[in-house]
Order: sequence, then structure tokens, then C-alpha cells
Amino acid sequence: MQKQIEFKYFPEYQKWARFANQECFCQNDLPCLEAVYFENPAIENPVCLDLLVSGQARVEVPDYLKKQLLNSILETHPDWSAIQSQELATQIVDALSRTPPIPWIQHNSWPVCCGDFCCYLGEWDHEQLTEASPDGDGISFLWTILDDSYIGRRNSPHHLWQEIKNGWTIIYVFQCFACKKLIALDQSY
Repeated sequence: MQKQIEFKYFPEYQKWARFANQECFCQNDLPCLEAVYFENPAIENPVCLDLLVSGQARVEVPDYLKKQLLNSILETHPDWSAIQSQELATQIVDALSRTPPIPWIQHNSWPVCCGDFCCYLGEWDHEQLTEASPDGDGISFLWTILDDSYIGRRNSPHHLWQEIKNGWTIIYVFQCFACKKLIALDQSY
């Protein structure tokens, strides 16, 4: 019987992660993840979930993301010492580095909010964005949840909406564990 593995930041990894068609070098019945999404040059072959969970294989977490996390922790816990904040940041980065990577998100970008990385909810299309919108206006809703650093790259919410419709852009949606804020990242092809 296959053991159930859970990831805090990627609870539906079985649905959204990219699994390899070939097995990795371990001898168990767990699926293996595609190596390319780890953005780690040392990882060339598929990675078994056991290796990821144990930390024998890790997803690269970029330095800028570590810095964003630490700054968010310092904002969220202003009364904490620098050592406390750094220790928490190290634990959180460790957990994310042992989480399956989200396919196609460049540099393993992962939104930070309220002193933690956010939970990945999945790829959302027009229908899901419209359903999640309080007034049924998916275009405006998307623009309100799009990460600020991504809005600057876009000239129009309607243009982005059309790119999604045409299959040129994917919307990845995350949610903050603490404040429940939704944050969307986009990736165009």
C-alpha cells in the first residue's frame, strides 16, 4: 500500500505536480517528479517523493524569496528578535524546499504573506476566476488578486484575460494561511 504524503504548501500536488514517466533510482512504489522543475542543476533524474520529503533532493528556493520571507516575518512579528525571525525563516524555507515544485513557475516563485509562504490552490481559468469573484466579474477579480510585481508587466486586464482564453497564459492561485488573501501569479508561453 502506498503511503500518503502531505505537503503544507501544495496540498493537491497529486493533481498539479508533474510526475515522470520513468522511475527514479529508489526502490519503492512512490511516484517520481520531473527533475527539470526543481531548477537545481545537481538534479538530473526524476525525484522520488521519499527523497524530497527526506531532504535528499530539494527544490531551489531563490535568495530573493528567502529575503521576502524574512522581511514578512519581521513585519508580522515586530517583537521577535532577529534570531527568532531567522530561525523561523530557515524552518519555513526548509519545508518549501521539500515541497514538489509547481510546473512552469519560473525560479520557484512562491508568494509570501503574513510571515509564511502561501498555499498553492491550483491553475485557475476564466470559470474559476469568475466563480470566485464576489460580483461575477472575473476580469476585475483577477486584476485585484494578481501579485503586484506581476501587474507592472501587464498593460491591460482585458489583454491578460484574452491570453488566458487563448491558452497563452496560465494563472496560478495561492492563498495566505493567516489572512486568507488570494494571490495570483501568471506565466505566459
